[in-house]
Amino acid sequence: MNDLAKMPTRNAPAKEIISKANITYRRALSMSYRIIYKVEEDQLMVLVVEIYHTKRGEPTIKDIE
Repeated sequence: MNDLAKMPTRNAPAKEIISKANITYRRALSMSYRIIYKVEEDQLMVLVVEIYHTKRGEPTIKDIE
């Protein structure tokens, strides 16, 4: 997860989230956990939206505006 600070756009977009506000959410995998996040480039910030265990299935993630 240290790579998020250096290259936050390296990971693929999260296809399971469709944003009404045209926000690109990305996903990263760390051990058995999936991290869903978005990059606030104007503020130089990575905002983690959801962390879940992959064996428990995908959660319902609502769009955050």
